[in-house]
Amino acid sequence: MSAIQGLGHSARNPASTLLIPRGSAASKWNSCIMGAQLADKRGGVMSKWECTVCGWVYDPQVGDATQGIQPGTAFEDLPDDWVCPECGAPKDMFEEIA
Repeated sequence: MSAIQGLGHSARNPASTLLIPRGSAASKWNSCIMGAQLADKRGGVMSKWECTVCGWVYDPQVGDATQGIQPGTAFEDLPDDWVCPECGAPKDMFEEIA
């Protein structure tokens, strides 16, 4: 039995759950992968949004670590109280960009 199989992953059953400790490098990598899958489920690349006050751009593939927003979070799914991390402008001060 390999170390990976010992953690619950099996070569015969690749869909089995592999437990990854939170905060580990593997966890951060897994979050990036999950974000990419979310983008695909929404039908392609999610739009970027620009702050009309300071020009900061929200990229859903990156998220916003300063406010705990995971990569793969669409702008529309940000909490209502989310603000621009650069200048503090509210969501309604952002415009979608191509």
